[in-house]
Amino acid sequence: MPLVLVQNPVIVNEGYEWKDIEGEQYHFPNQYKNRCATGAPFVYYRGTRRPDGKRATPEYFGYGHIGEVWRDETISELSPKKDWAWYCAIIDYVPFQSPVPAKIGGAFLERIARNHWSVGIRPLPQDVFDRIMDLAGIAPGGDNESLTLPDLRAVTVREAEGLLLMPRRPTNAGGSTKAPGGRYTRSAAPIGRRAEEIAHRFLVEHSEALGAKNIRWISHEGLTPGWDLQYEDDDGEVIAVEVKGTTGPVFGSIDITVGEWNAALTMANRYWLFLVANCCGMETLIQRMQNPARLLHAGAAELSPVVYRFSVLHQD
Repeated sequence: MPLVLVQNPVIVNEGYEWKDIEGEQYHFPNQYKNRCATGAPFVYYRGTRRPDGKRATPEYFGYGHIGEVWRDETISELSPKKDWAWYCAIIDYVPFQSPVPAKIGGAFLERIARNHWSVGIRPLPQDVFDRIMDLAGIAPGGDNESLTLPDLRAVTVREAEGLLLMPRRPTNAGGSTKAPGGRYTRSAAPIGRRAEEIAHRFLVEHSEALGAKNIRWISHEGLTPGWDLQYEDDDGEVIAVEVKGTTGPVFGSIDITVGEWNAALTMANRYWLFLVANCCGMETLIQRMQNPARLLHAGAAELSPVVYRFSVLHQD
């Protein structure tokens, strides 16, 4: 059954600090563990409270699927289970171009009791999920290959003032908090292409300030050297740009292939990551990160194996 994930911008109950990252991960208490099944479709919901202290229309603002689920390791296993918390990765996330009001024509789309609107994860009947998707203009099945994107010429593209790749904290035990993985889903290709379009436009528009000459969209040419875009600097050196995109406002982590990482090691300061947030919206942000391998060597970043590929070379 589909789900509703409540993500309110204002926390009403003091003492709760849920580490949600829109489109990346959802943090929830133990009481919802059995509801949050990998693969389940969901819609995001926010209530009336807004950060400016005003009230607004309750609405659904995006959809996706539940990915991997893992325990919050900052909470001791010796603690009562009622105090445990969990994370789930968000995959296939697509924000609605226009939020869908919770109430249409004087009637709520969800037929639930008044005190259930604050429930963090709640089941959503299939017919209600289908109607929300229809009102959002999403085709049946949610095929992200046919995403309707705004005209790139109308999109505002600017450099982020703060971090788009959010830092993670180590666990109490001294290990590292498990990161969501395996986000190469059906949404990855169209979202990746859109992010590259935005990064290419950014390079062209800021070519003089960046000293960028002979800009090429390498992946568009069918080449896979370990980066997507490249240009030449004032000294004629090739500068590589690997682009990562998310439909959310920030990244919880990014996936890097072996080829991309080897290129980052080889190119060093001539290798850049361009992180593009809200890449399917009207206002996108870019964070430029130089030489990610240096951050790893300095202990300021972590590289975790997400999956290994096994194949048989020959049979005896």
